[in-house]
Amino acid sequence: MRWGPLFQVLVLAGAAMAAPQLFKPAGLDSKALAGMLDSGACVRSGKGMDAAADAQFKALKEERPSMGQSLRAEILRVSESLRKGYLRHRNKVLAVMIVIGLFTVAVLFLGLVPLVRCLAKFYLTFLYGLSCYWLMWLALAMFAFFAASQLNPWPLIPRELFYAPVGYLLLTGMFIRMLDPNYPLWNTLLKGLGSTLLSCAGIAGYGFFL
Repeated sequence: MRWGPLFQVLVLAGAAMAAPQLFKPAGLDSKALAGMLDSGACVRSGKGMDAAADAQFKALKEERPSMGQSLRAEILRVSESLRKGYLRHRNKVLAVMIVIGLFTVAVLFLGLVPLVRCLAKFYLTFLYGLSCYWLMWLALAMFAFFAASQLNPWPLIPRELFYAPVGYLLLTGMFIRMLDPNYPLWNTLLKGLGSTLLSCAGIAGYGFFL
C-alpha cells in the first residue's frame, strides 16, 4: 500500500475546509453587514443569523429597488425560507449523519473479514462517490447563487452540509485504498475537494476585480 500522496490529500482537504471560512458574511446593506460583523457568532447559526438576514431583507425592502435588486431580494427570500426550513429539521439531519458515520465505522471493521469484504468495499465506494458528487454540486450551487444574486452564500450555509461529506470522503477513501491500492483515489478527491476551492476562488476573484 503506497501512501505517497497522503500529504497532498491532507493539504487539499485542509485548504478546501478552510476556504469557506475566509469569507466575511455577505450582505445587501452596509449597516446590516456591520451589525453582522460585530455580532461575530451570528455567522455560524441560530437566532443571531436569522435576525441578521431579516435585517438585510428589511433594509432592501425599504429602498426603491431596481430590477437587479428585486431579483436579489427574491433570491434572498427564497434562500432564507429554505435555510430556516432546514433549521427546523436540523436535529433530524444531524442524527442521520451520525447514524451514517457509525454505520460506516462498523462497515470498516467488516471490511477486515474476507467473506464480506466485497460488500464493505461496495458500500464504501458508494459513499465515497456520493460524498464527492455532493461536494461538487454544492460548490456549483454556491457559485450559481452568487452569480445570480451577487451574494456570497458560503458563510450562510450550515457547516455540517459541507464538513460531513468531507469527513465521509476522507474516511472512506483511506479504507478503500487499504482494500484496493489501485483505486483512483486522487481523481475523486480532486473533483470533490477541488470544486470547493474553485467555487471559493471564483467568488473571491470576482469580488477582488469588481
